[in-house]
Amino acid sequence: MSLEIDTYKYCEEILSEYNHIKFKEIGQFFVVLDEFSQKHNELEKKLPYHINVIKELHANENANSRILSALLQYNESGDFVLLKSFVDYFLAGKDIEISNPYITTENLRIDLLVREEGKYAIIFENKIYNAALQKNQIARYIQKMRDEGYNDKQIYVVFLPSTDMYETNACSWTEPKVECESCDGTRCKQMPDLNEKFRDRYCVVTFREGIIDWLKESVIPNCRQKEVLMYTAAVQYLDYLECHFEINTIYKNMNMELEQFLKEKLQLNNLKNEEQLIVIDAKMNEIQQLINQMDAMKVNVRKKIFNEWKQKIKTEYKDLPLLEDAFVGVTVGTIDDKKVDVVIFQEGRYYCEVHFDPKLPQEERIITNTKLMELNDILPETNGNEDCVWKWFQKEVTPDLFDCFIETIRKCKDLVDKD
Repeated sequence: MSLEIDTYKYCEEILSEYNHIKFKEIGQFFVVLDEFSQKHNELEKKLPYHINVIKELHANENANSRILSALLQYNESGDFVLLKSFVDYFLAGKDIEISNPYITTENLRIDLLVREEGKYAIIFENKIYNAALQKNQIARYIQKMRDEGYNDKQIYVVFLPSTDMYETNACSWTEPKVECESCDGTRCKQMPDLNEKFRDRYCVVTFREGIIDWLKESVIPNCRQKEVLMYTAAVQYLDYLECHFEINTIYKNMNMELEQFLKEKLQLNNLKNEEQLIVIDAKMNEIQQLINQMDAMKVNVRKKIFNEWKQKIKTEYKDLPLLEDAFVGVTVGTIDDKKVDVVIFQEGRYYCEVHFDPKLPQEERIITNTKLMELNDILPETNGNEDCVWKWFQKEVTPDLFDCFIETIRKCKDLVDKD
């Protein structure tokens, strides 16, 4: 027994020492991160004057999707030359024949969608600012295209991350099942997914390399001289992306100084190139582990926020039943003898939405010409099926989202009372 106790204590001591070392390393990492941020800010202030209209307008993820959409919609006498060049550049060899495409942003909640009925549907998922992929996200978009009448061989997925460091996960490809309701995204490897099925119709196009190269090599050189606005728009967007990733020529000296700073902090100066690469990879893996842990923390904090919001709803609107299948949602009453729901949910980003009872047939859920259209001052968007009104929020869970939710409930109750 004493031997077992001693062994247990010995293991405890080893684990304690390991944790101590890891916490110390994490502490050192944050010190280096603070020093790097300070150095970066100091050097950034010394950059030469530079202006970019897109940057000054604080373009968000949706704005980038709209810019790409505008470029892809360019045509010369009905010939969609830039869309064709994109397909040739990134989807070469696929069975995609462009003739009369329908190009939308935020339709069916898909960032960017290019399709021709009965021929093809290209789903673009934009992650330029590294927003997290949501549970079943890509699988849900594929299902939406199936619902629109496209078979799997006609559906393509283009993933648009910022860099090749961002990859899709098994959960995003897994088709929603009963297990998904309780799954935290860690068991997807044991579930069947669509990743292999769509392997030949899926491609990754990074903004840092893919989109920038496409703009340089295929878009800007082929802009007609008379297409001044198209040319300047493409040049501005290229400049915006190069500045976003700090690879524009104005960042050359700054990047050299930052590289030297990191070499000193990582003690790379006396190492061979191969050894430097090993150290850099190891450090990047450590950083990724830290990011993964912080992502998990964000999930937990979100749950706490949603639970707090639910409690506020229970207190303020005791007569309204909470919906179990939404982050936060209530049924506010009936209009035209149909239940009206107000919900907060997530599909790539967070939405506040109002719709009729989703259990009703599709034709009975159309909101056009109903009182729900009076909500468009606070919920300005409607989807392609015209069965809901909504507003999306670019940032994380914020008070603005809950304020919109509360305001929507109040206005919906007024509409219900008038019905």
